[in-house]
Amino acid sequence: MIREAFPATPQMSSSQAPWDGLRVERHRLPSFKAPEVTLLEPFLTITVEGDSGVDLRREGRTDHLAMGPGSVCVLGAGPVPPTHVGGPVTSLFISVRPWMLAQSASDLLSLEEPRLRNAYGVRDPHFFHIGMALSAEIEQGYPGGRLYGESLATALITHLLAGYSDRGLPADSYKGAIAPRRLRLVLDHIEENLACDLSLAELAVVAAMSPCRFARAFRESMGLPPHQFVLRKRIARARALLEAGSAPLSEISASLGFDSQSHFTAVFRKLVGTTPAAYRAQQRH
Repeated sequence: MIREAFPATPQMSSSQAPWDGLRVERHRLPSFKAPEVTLLEPFLTITVEGDSGVDLRREGRTDHLAMGPGSVCVLGAGPVPPTHVGGPVTSLFISVRPWMLAQSASDLLSLEEPRLRNAYGVRDPHFFHIGMALSAEIEQGYPGGRLYGESLATALITHLLAGYSDRGLPADSYKGAIAPRRLRLVLDHIEENLACDLSLAELAVVAAMSPCRFARAFRESMGLPPHQFVLRKRIARARALLEAGSAPLSEISASLGFDSQSHFTAVFRKLVGTTPAAYRAQQRH
């Protein structure tokens, strides 16, 4: 759908992503005219580089919009009017799978088919930060795994429903921690599966919650989003292994679910302040 409407092949694509629910592409676009198109799924564009004017033909008039880095367009499924984009400009295109939007809307709004308000050229830092995080994750080869990608997707869709649906989200939809017994089950599941590519959906099933509610309730309960909590648990286990023996770093990395030793080292350095090898050497003195 993206390449049918825009005259460019993607610089980057999430086609190999371990997570589902969103499709992400980055495009470098020249100046072009797009005919009226009909979107089959919600669609966001986030301008990353370049400044351009956009002429949008709707309701018998032409609106001129200034688009620069951080500008966001939010489009619900349905017709999009003819558009002229002045380029060149680099943008992220994010398509939201209808099933994921419907699942989240059913849980948060009790709606099976949410209606989204189209918005053109808005400044939305939250969408911009999520988009850049998704872009970095794709470029780096998905080091965060399914849990991180699904967490970003859930955050994006929750914000989409909160700010751009006809109903919005009720204030109490953001409140509530996980019941202590269920939380204990989730924490035990994490401890027992640190070597696995955990997913948000998997943890939500243990908590008997939907993924979108679980993500917010877990943060309310633990003070961290699930993917950050799991990373810290892995590093805590790594410290114990480094202190206890001389297992190769590659073995420790694999046993804790890191996609590579370099990723393990980078996360360890970020959270501990030194490399695993240096940490082990310090413990021996």
